[in-house]
Amino acid sequence: MLCLHLKKEELIKNFAFLGVMLIAFVSFKCTKEEAKPEPVIVSADFYNRMLFIDQQSCQIKTSEPATFKKLGTNASFNISETGLIRHTTINVVHEIEATWADGTKTKFFVMAASGTADKNHYLRGWKYIEKLYATDTTRAIVIRHAEAIVGVDGETLPASTNWWTSCDSKLARQLSENGKKQSEYYGTVFKGVKMPIKKIFSSEFCRAKQTAELMNLGLPITIDKRINGHFYNVSGVTSNVGMVKILEEQVATKQLLMLAAHYDISAGISKMGTLDMADSFFMKIGADKKTAFQGIVSYPMWRAYYDIESSKK
Repeated sequence: MLCLHLKKEELIKNFAFLGVMLIAFVSFKCTKEEAKPEPVIVSADFYNRMLFIDQQSCQIKTSEPATFKKLGTNASFNISETGLIRHTTINVVHEIEATWADGTKTKFFVMAASGTADKNHYLRGWKYIEKLYATDTTRAIVIRHAEAIVGVDGETLPASTNWWTSCDSKLARQLSENGKKQSEYYGTVFKGVKMPIKKIFSSEFCRAKQTAELMNLGLPITIDKRINGHFYNVSGVTSNVGMVKILEEQVATKQLLMLAAHYDISAGISKMGTLDMADSFFMKIGADKKTAFQGIVSYPMWRAYYDIESSKK
């Protein structure tokens, strides 16, 4: 009888052990199910919450079903609940909200480029922002001055007037109020994302110099006539060549530079099309003094980048 009693106790212990193991297995299974990956956008050319497209009609692809809506008011850009984009915009950033099946929401952006070349340049620049923080080589953010639509350049005036350096709209084109706000916002962005700019260069034109000044980055601004616009450039080199020479002179510093200049500084860069006022592009120069274009980030893209990075804090 004692032996039988012991066997019963052993059976009870074994059943209890199996029960514990079963509960543990079920709990583990549930935990694994709860830890499934978050739903994401899987469309090609989607990176860091920005989708780059070059077609007027595009279907967003996702890992799980979602509904979509635009957050802006641009009537030329529309998106259906199922994620079908139709638009007639060119090089514009649009804000979108995706709502997943569980009710969670994801905000992201769409950059509608004017063509494949521009789309690729924008995507390349967007990815390259991360490398601007590295200290392994010299890099530059080259900005076309902010919106300047006030006044007219006095190209017919004699050089003795120094008209191109004037901040008088009767002598040279100046920043608009919107251009001044753009410049100030650039400063907010660069300071907000801790962009490690160490040196600033500007052309002699007031509109370029003020673009850099209004950022209020706490750095001196070196005025360099080699990156003047073609409106008045007697340095003996084009502004694009002037930019390269500045990079060559700074190659040993392995620092991030900023240049405030004009549209023609992008001349000679293969297939580079759009560079609106306040837009930027990136350059790097290696120890061998070879320079290389690294993509474009437009002003609206910088605004989106600041929004994205701020939401991570």
